[in-house]
Amino acid sequence: MSSENSHNDIIILERAKKALNVSTDTELGDILGVKGSAIANWRARESINLGLIISKCESVNLNWLIRGQGAIHLKEYDNTNEPSNINYINEDAISYSVKFQSDRIKKLPIDPEEKLNLLTTLIDILEERGGK
Repeated sequence: MSSENSHNDIIILERAKKALNVSTDTELGDILGVKGSAIANWRARESINLGLIISKCESVNLNWLIRGQGAIHLKEYDNTNEPSNINYINEDAISYSVKFQSDRIKKLPIDPEEKLNLLTTLIDILEERGGK
């Protein structure tokens, strides 16, 4: 795994905490439905479960989560009446996310059908976010 992807994983993890308004790995784990120790393991391995994080970040602009671009939250979830410069997830962010995770999925020691199911789920999640 390249150090760039590892570094990006840790940045994405920190952005998820910020977007979900939590400060500890334990709090993030509670939202994601995993133990805080799982988050610590992700940090140690420098590898996150992006699909799980995305699935719990319904109000988060994935372009911001993955690339650090645009506003943190999507406009439709913004409770203020103030205008905001929202950059909805774009095709580049979707492509980046799919490639980023598909490379990891390909390396998993699981049968090809299960790999395909994981990839399909990831794409569905990302396309659903992009369509909002």
